Amino acid sequence: MVRGRDACWEHCVLIDAAKQKVRCNYCQREYSGGVYRMKFHLAQIKNKDIVPCTEVADNVRDAIRQIVGTPKKQKNPKKSKVDDYAINNAPENSSSDSDGFRPNPASSGQNGSTCPPLIFPRPSPSAHPDVEDAEKKKHDYADKKIALFFFHNSIPFSASKSMYYQEMVNAVADCGVGYKGPSYENLRSSLLEKAKCEIADSCKNFRDALTETGCTILSDSWSDGSTKSLVVFSVTCPKGTFFLKSVDISAHADDAQFLFGLLESVVLEIGVENVVQVITDSAASYLYAGRLLMSKYTSLFWSPCASQCIDKMLEDISKLEWVSEVLEEAGTITRYIYSHAWVLNMMRKFTGGRELLRPRITRFVTHFLSLRSIVVEEDNLKHMFSHTDWSSSAYSRRHDAQAIKSLLYLDKFWKLAHEALNVSDPLVKVLRIVDGDMPAMGYIYEGIDRAKVQIKAYYNGLEGKYKPIWDIIDERWNIQFQSPLHAAAAFLNPSIFYNPSFKIDLKMRNGFQEAMMKMVIGDKDKTEFTREHPMYINAQGALGSEFAVLGRTLNSPGDWWAGYGYEVPTLQKAALRILCQPCSSYWCRWNWSTFENIHTKKRNRMEQEKFNDLVFVHCNLQLQAITQTRGGKSKPVIYDEIDVPIPFKVFQWLAYHLTILGHEWSIAKQKKPDQQLPPGPRGVPLLGSLPFLDPELHTYFADLAQKFGPIYKLQLGNKLGIVISSPSLAKEVLKDHDTIFANRDVPVAGRAVTYGGQDIVWTPYGLEWRMLRKVCVREMLSNHSMDAVHSLRHKEVRRLVQHIHSKIGSPVDVGEQMFLTILNVITSMMWGGTLKGDGRTKIGAEFRQVVSEMTALLGAPNVSDFFPSLARFDVQGIEKKIHVQFLRFDKIFDSLIEQRLKTEEGEEESSKDFLQLLLKLKDDEDSKVPFTMNHLKSLLMDMVVGGTETTSNTVEWGIAELMNKPETMRKAQEELDRVVGKDKSVEESHLPQLHYLQSVMKEVLRLHPALPLLVPHCPSSSCTVGGYFIPKGSRVFVNVWEIHRDPSIWVNPTEFNPDRFFNGECDFSGNDFKYFPFGSGRRICAGITMAERMVMFELATLVHLFEWNIPSSGKLNLDEKFGIVLKKAEPLVAVPTPRLSDPSLYA
Repeated sequence: MVRGRDACWEHCVLIDAAKQKVRCNYCQREYSGGVYRMKFHLAQIKNKDIVPCTEVADNVRDAIRQIVGTPKKQKNPKKSKVDDYAINNAPENSSSDSDGFRPNPASSGQNGSTCPPLIFPRPSPSAHPDVEDAEKKKHDYADKKIALFFFHNSIPFSASKSMYYQEMVNAVADCGVGYKGPSYENLRSSLLEKAKCEIADSCKNFRDALTETGCTILSDSWSDGSTKSLVVFSVTCPKGTFFLKSVDISAHADDAQFLFGLLESVVLEIGVENVVQVITDSAASYLYAGRLLMSKYTSLFWSPCASQCIDKMLEDISKLEWVSEVLEEAGTITRYIYSHAWVLNMMRKFTGGRELLRPRITRFVTHFLSLRSIVVEEDNLKHMFSHTDWSSSAYSRRHDAQAIKSLLYLDKFWKLAHEALNVSDPLVKVLRIVDGDMPAMGYIYEGIDRAKVQIKAYYNGLEGKYKPIWDIIDERWNIQFQSPLHAAAAFLNPSIFYNPSFKIDLKMRNGFQEAMMKMVIGDKDKTEFTREHPMYINAQGALGSEFAVLGRTLNSPGDWWAGYGYEVPTLQKAALRILCQPCSSYWCRWNWSTFENIHTKKRNRMEQEKFNDLVFVHCNLQLQAITQTRGGKSKPVIYDEIDVPIPFKVFQWLAYHLTILGHEWSIAKQKKPDQQLPPGPRGVPLLGSLPFLDPELHTYFADLAQKFGPIYKLQLGNKLGIVISSPSLAKEVLKDHDTIFANRDVPVAGRAVTYGGQDIVWTPYGLEWRMLRKVCVREMLSNHSMDAVHSLRHKEVRRLVQHIHSKIGSPVDVGEQMFLTILNVITSMMWGGTLKGDGRTKIGAEFRQVVSEMTALLGAPNVSDFFPSLARFDVQGIEKKIHVQFLRFDKIFDSLIEQRLKTEEGEEESSKDFLQLLLKLKDDEDSKVPFTMNHLKSLLMDMVVGGTETTSNTVEWGIAELMNKPETMRKAQEELDRVVGKDKSVEESHLPQLHYLQSVMKEVLRLHPALPLLVPHCPSSSCTVGGYFIPKGSRVFVNVWEIHRDPSIWVNPTEFNPDRFFNGECDFSGNDFKYFPFGSGRRICAGITMAERMVMFELATLVHLFEWNIPSSGKLNLDEKFGIVLKKAEPLVAVPTPRLSDPSLYA
């Protein structure tokens, strides 16, 4: 397929060359079959199972239609020589037919009978079209049923690649119609037992082969980092690998004596005489256990995993300052590209579908492979960021994109990237050699040596350059890893030993001698070895034959000794047992969640045995499949022919297999999702990212999003924080997974002031929360209830006007006045009909003091929230301090409730307020969930604490932004003059007609949302968001502040421009995830109706009645300050002057 010839490639991207899978650039739909089917999709032409694209532009659709409608030029079919002969010799062209008689070409001329021509038969269609069509329909029907079985049971498509898949289909077909598949019970009982017995029988044959070649015991360990530790044992030899068992070592992970006993039991099970080496982790406990094992069984070798050693080398190299810098910059590039779907699709278009991110092998190998991908695509990436499609996009104007572009054109970055690859590639090559199921023991020693030589050559022998890298390699290799077995294997590898350019050093000779001392034990064998050794050194006899010389590089070391070592049988036996061993256990990647399921205590004994059997059968079938794939053959390794960019195939075979076991069995846990956490900054031990948090948390989170993408993690002490910064991910959290994220992570201070979290903000999602939500939305804050307390709001706003008018010409702290007014408005609505005169004034003053102190404590970082285990100590004393304020609140509430109960009779109709309403609800005994006195007080607390600062700050921001944009202020006042009139005060009945002022309020909440991170959510169960695993109990922040300022969504996002909302396309419903200042989903703010009325009423009143100016000695500052709500960094101080001429409007 030549992509350059078809104009359709401008509108799609190839994502899988093997399957010819193509993705549409507009709707992201994918089709197999190459660009041909994509044309019908883009042209919006229905064709079989092709769905027309709904996002494609009209001009593109018409252009593709023209391409589809243009008929292809028909090629003139070539005539065959046979056809020419037939035409030229046909009867009608023959000169011998002088009488003009032309017999029917289909007739023989005898008795008028017809028969087909014998020499040149006439081409005809298939003799049985109906039969072929029926067969095709049968096959299509079978394909459909198999596909439905896959879809219904969530079976990965790659299961069709199993070697048993076609065998199963063939066996079912042989049984014919009416065959009934095995039942659930048969699968989990008799058939499983048969499979287990067959594998056990094959194990016996497997053990017979160990006498000649010996084997290696692989011990793979895993820990969850806290309490759970597991180890899996398997045994491998050239004939294949056999899974033995898994063991829970949680209580003994650091106990070397216990691990020694465990390793010894496996060695004895296989037979000491059959075991050549044991490979384990390099941890100190395993190191000591391995030494104990070798001291007791002197013929054994213990070795740490070679892949782990090389990965540690790469880890140490990545910590070098210059390497760390270039890897971090490369990570910045990939994170940015893969965090934006449009940018990612454009990148794939320019790279021909090639990816920058590499499959996760080990952390540090993956970093270097991704860096290599960036270097390979250097020209394509530069071309992409300089292309007109990029420069005309909204992304090109973003600060983060410009930083990426600058980085791609920075010579220093590319210079360091090339240097890092030249240092790491030789080691990655060695990792490719050892990290497979093929015996690689004979190559590890030479591989490390050649890697060092290549690094030295790259630096042209400058010791100051290559020596730091050599030191890293030598420290890991010589101190932690090198074994006499590796030296002996290199000595016995004919491709190395007989290579004139390779020098046999002292370490290799001594390692060989030490290994032989362990393997050649009897006196007779020692004598034979002493005789045979020089024959190998000097290539005598069959070892020096012409075929043996050719085989040194053409055969694997083990095959070479098997074929040509028959004249030195003692040395041949030792060589085979050494060279047929692996030196790594990493290739055998296990899915540890399955083994974790095995060792759970939530299963009875019978179920446990069945699940053990299932895992045993499954693991061994997969290992057998690997052995059959390579046909039991070992190939020689040629170092110079190893290609770094080729994918690590050995990491793919267990990509999904073990994870499906738990799903298939009712006795197992539900399959766990892919537990890949989002990216995020590195923290420090214990504290995580806490020491680095900026006080302006919303902007700090926005800066991190530019670096790590729209979803990232932060370790906040013992708490895992997840930050969401894009509309699509916000939709996943607040809508798609609404129920999961409907809970809150209740802070200690919040629980203390809400009677144990019994308010609408912190109560867990359930019946109690729904009851409280119903009370708020349907009873307290409904339009009917709000209308009932209209007179109370009106009185407080008139008092505000009178107070400001008394300050004419003098500076007024607008924020303070708004806070006091809102507090008075809210308290009036709550109990304004309960308190009168001086009592009301006294209560209001006390509330102002308590609310101020309480909001400060609620906004303060609390160690108890980040380290719950320390909560009982109240290290900072925050819980104690806020409890004091809570008691003051509670005392006020009790006095108000008592007074309302005393004065209830006779005043029910004339003095309505929220307290009266709530007391009536408390006495309602028909409710499924009782509404208690604590619920009542908690809701009053929410109204006071949650409603004052949020509303007053919004009004303050509104006045400040209007003062900063006089033209916008003038437009708002003109609308007020037109709707209200210059001779009247604003009434709430005017508000629905003030469309421009509504746009002003929306724009204020876009730029300055009251809660910039909303109230953090807490998932009730683990789930996946944006492809990342979000654990249960995480603290999830939605950065609505950043979403409201996203340049890819909003034009000139930092500019205050109410006109963008004048068409009314956005509201406060939370359904549009580019604008949701009050949140979304089940936990959307319950007080939207009240907030909208109060903000609009006060903002309209202040703008209509007064002109506002900055004092002559001051200036307008629009900087923000993060807290429990988003405030102005500096309070707004302005000088009011009357705008209207009628003095009665201010009385």
